[in-house]
Amino acid sequence: MARPVDVIVRRDEDMWAAWSPQCRGLTIVQPTPAHMRKALPAALREFFGSAQTVDIRIHVEDEVRGAVVRVAQDDHLWERQHTAARIAAALGDPDQRAQILAETQNSLGEVVFVCALPGDTGEWLMRQLDEDGDFVHAVISVADNLIWGSGFGSAATGEQSDEMPSGFQNLDKDVTFGEIMRADSSPHHMKV
Repeated sequence: MARPVDVIVRRDEDMWAAWSPQCRGLTIVQPTPAHMRKALPAALREFFGSAQTVDIRIHVEDEVRGAVVRVAQDDHLWERQHTAARIAAALGDPDQRAQILAETQNSLGEVVFVCALPGDTGEWLMRQLDEDGDFVHAVISVADNLIWGSGFGSAATGEQSDEMPSGFQNLDKDVTFGEIMRADSSPHHMKV
């Protein structure tokens, strides 16, 4: 059975960098996305050993007006890109931008938004987070001009498991974001 590995990829000036919460200490830097796609499988085989088969799940981050927006490169890419465009639109409004950038930051001082779908689970998000105080805001498009978001983070408590960060707070691995959104009574909706 293939080992699932979530890889976060981000453009860093003239280079592309990739890292994974499941591969502590591994960072891959390449000059282009094409080079990155080619280098990732070999780097992960070396990290886990050539006998281990990996299922690479890529999540691309982009800096958008002072925030970071993460989009999973999966079968739902179009829907996730639609949510990313709504986040960018909200960041284009000066009042909303100030409110958005005042949200909780991760350990690097960044406000990170993960474009989620109602069917995505807590496990889907947990696999994208480092155990060491990582924090993201899951965001879903809910209507023509509304997005919903809620923050989730991990705590630096103990060793990282092969399956899940052990210190993950306030999120059950089996719950869907649709369920969280329906149960949420706090004002996390934003008009865009």
